[in-house]
Amino acid sequence: HANAGDVRGAENCYSQMKSQGVRTNVKTFGKLVESAAKAARPAEAEQWLRLFVAEFGPAADVVPYSGVIDACAKASETSQAVAWLRRTSELGMEPHLPAYTAVMNAFAQAGDLASTEAWLHELRAAKLQPDERCYAALLGAAARAGDTAGASRWMEHMQQEVLQPSAACFIS
Repeated sequence: HANAGDVRGAENCYSQMKSQGVRTNVKTFGKLVESAAKAARPAEAEQWLRLFVAEFGPAADVVPYSGVIDACAKASETSQAVAWLRRTSELGMEPHLPAYTAVMNAFAQAGDLASTEAWLHELRAAKLQPDERCYAALLGAAARAGDTAGASRWMEHMQQEVLQPSAACFIS
């Protein structure tokens, strides 16, 4: 259910687990948040995160937080995505690459190249290495902003880092 973004199906599975006495774990909540993220439903992702925190504590695992960030990003709630990324850091967890990529994608979808670039710098400041998905976000932001020179520049940067452009880089 989670892989398909079937929030109701994931909720039903969770209810069945609880009614049958099956113990939940970090992965359970990661999948529940993921189902909401894939459906671009941040309120539900946040609801599952609250239950996760109640059961395991606020800093038990970064993955559910990344799912909330992704849900906010997919719903074009960039300020919420950024707030959750910052909250993750405040809790002493190091956000991982998918969280930064989700934020970059949110700004890219809005055609905000400057903010997409700023988050690439934040990603590097966190000592993470950008991958082809990060560059696809930059290329998409440049394309939406009508900045063909910027898109060419980011393609060159990508190739200098010896990354192969994925299909997403060309259709962004």
